[in-house]
Formats: sequence, structure tokens, C-alpha cells
Amino acid sequence: MPLMRENTLHLLRLWIPSAAIVVLVGAGFVYNLVQGDSTAYYAIGTTACLFAGIVLWTRRRVKAVFAEPTADKAIAFYRRQMEQMPEGKAMVAYHCALAAALYGDFDRAREELCRVNWSSLPPMYQGYESHIHSLFALFETHDYQKALEFAQEALDLCAVPSALPGADTAQRALSAHASVCRILLGIPTSQDRAELELAVDKLPGIGPAIPAWALAAHYHSAGDDGVAGKYMAISRRLLPNSPGLADYPFKRVLSSS
Repeated sequence: MPLMRENTLHLLRLWIPSAAIVVLVGAGFVYNLVQGDSTAYYAIGTTACLFAGIVLWTRRRVKAVFAEPTADKAIAFYRRQMEQMPEGKAMVAYHCALAAALYGDFDRAREELCRVNWSSLPPMYQGYESHIHSLFALFETHDYQKALEFAQEALDLCAVPSALPGADTAQRALSAHASVCRILLGIPTSQDRAELELAVDKLPGIGPAIPAWALAAHYHSAGDDGVAGKYMAISRRLLPNSPGLADYPFKRVLSSS
């Protein structure tokens, strides 16, 4: 798999220096513990609590900015958080385009994408661009077949080994997005509904919003408005000001088992 290999090598180049620092610090902690230095316990506990606190704060902040009436705060948040990351320009462009697209501001999303030469980057970043184009097809033109093509392209381009940190969550999100498109086309596989339910349960932040919306569409089409309403409520709670998620899809979804 040349795409996976290229992505893996890229990520290893980014992470090896950080991993080396973690190993050295960890070795220092272990040495101090062996020597009977109790301060190492406090240091480990403090570090773990600090890391967990940052993760929780970030997830809550993401939900808070997407509760705002416009995309401005979400975009400002992503500019601050992503610009110092490796390939920060691409990460900023992707996340800002994502925010704009979810708020229905497709021209602004395109402006964000145009800030980056995606073809010059490793495949996974090109996959991020494809994901945004899938959202355009999903919510702007309602071309669910084109949305599926872009979603599958994103999934292929972003292939990485599941052993890498964060890989399972990223692959679950992209795979769920492809399931969303198949549900809306009325051509779901036997696993799509279960995959979307897992995505609603497991994805962090606003990740469950679109899978929940697709499940709402599925159950509404099948005549089960009680379950449909439950999933629609999840979607609206996470993205209350996203016009694309305000109602059931443009085309009636075919009922499926």
C-alpha cells in the first residue's frame, strides 16, 4: 500500500523526535523510582492530569465554539490551535474549511482550501481536502454519489496503520462519513448502520453530529420517528447552527434493514 507507506513515513518523521523526548523523560522517571525518589510519583501524576485536562478542555472548547451562531469563533479557535502543529498551514486550512462548510459558508470554505497547495503534500493531507469536497457535495449540491466518491477517496488517501496514535479515531470518522453517503444514497452495506451507531457513541467532539443526522434520516425514512428524533436531537445539540443538519436530507432516503 504505497499511500499508507508514504503517510506512515511522514508521521514517523514528525513523531520520532517527540517520541525520543518522551522515552528519555520516562527513563528518568523510572530511574528516580528505582532510587526511591517519591517525587517521581507526583511528577507522573501531575503530568498525566495535565495531559488529560488539556484534552478535555480542547473537546469542550470545540463544542462551545460550534454552538456559536456563526463560524467565526470556530475558525479563530482553529487558527490559534493548529498553526504551530506540523504542516500547520494545511491543518489550519482544513479545520477552518470544515467549520465554514458545516455552517453552510461554502465560499469561505473554498477560500480556506485555496491557501494550500494540497498536491504538494503527503497523501493524508490530500485526503483532508477530499473530505471537505465531500461535504460540499453533501450539503451544497446534494449530490450524494459525488459525496461518496470524495469520501472514499479521503478514506484511501488517509490510510495509516491502526497502531499509530489517533489512527483508529481518524479512520472511524472517515469510514463513518462514507457510510453516511451510502445511507443517503439508499445503498447501505450490512455494516453501515452499526458503523454509524458506533461513530455516534465513540467519536469525540462534534464528530457524532453528521453520523447521527444520517441515522435520523435512515430511521425517519423507515417510519421510526421516535428513534429518528433521538438521533436528530444529538446532531442538533452538537451543531445547532448548521443549516445542512437542520432537517432531514434533501432526497428521501430509501429504507434499509
